[in-house]
Amino acid sequence: WEDATFHYVSGSPWQLFNPLSSFLFGDEAGFPVGSLHMKSARKNPLTISSWRDLLDFITNENLTFEQKIDQISTIFEHFPDRQFIMVGDSGERDPEVYSTIRERYPDQVKRIYIRDVINDRELNPDRLAGMELIPAPTIYRPGQITEEEILEEYSYSE
Repeated sequence: WEDATFHYVSGSPWQLFNPLSSFLFGDEAGFPVGSLHMKSARKNPLTISSWRDLLDFITNENLTFEQKIDQISTIFEHFPDRQFIMVGDSGERDPEVYSTIRERYPDQVKRIYIRDVINDRELNPDRLAGMELIPAPTIYRPGQITEEEILEEYSYSE
């Protein structure tokens, strides 16, 4: 990964930048350092616009979709000679976001990896067409699987 540049796009509001970046780039999670792109939301509780932002954040399912498309498109346009590997999960709309980006920038999308957290590989396989799946165990109750089993089954080594 020495030659790779990482860009993280999150549907979280920028007010969560500090805890999110501490988690991602801290010693425990250990993700490679990179740019972090988040949703813009005003935070002044005395303004109507801040309350509208909050209402949109809660009720508008397209807000995160559009925000991710816009931010990823901006990254692709800033680096037209780069190829990208996109990694996300199936929990919200990452597959649809990445499919849209692949349609717009086919020469720049090298691969798409999706962690299937809602069993779309069986329930909705068309949603994941052309994407490589990252295994995600489904845990129904604590203690069903041990930490050792998780590490053994899902750790990736070079």
